[in-house]
Amino acid sequence: KKEPEALDRIREEIALCGDQKLTEIDANAAEEDARALAETIALRLQASLMLRFSPAGEAFRASRIDGRWGRVFGTLAPAIELRPILENAF
Repeated sequence: KKEPEALDRIREEIALCGDQKLTEIDANAAEEDARALAETIALRLQASLMLRFSPAGEAFRASRIDGRWGRVFGTLAPAIELRPILENAF
């Protein structure tokens, strides 16, 4: 709220990944929700970077942004390509 143009700069950075949905951030959060807002911004910045520079980008977005994950190993959506992620890791 102190520097409203800062959120515009953050949205511009996030938009570089080409997914405009990630730029939808509700900046009108109450002061007591500031930590949740900071978490949202951090996750969306991470997702943007990963979508641009990592084969794990789609998996990250699906699990952290879209909420398509479970509480146990192996619960990512079947459409997530794991081979590129594993090849990149090793």
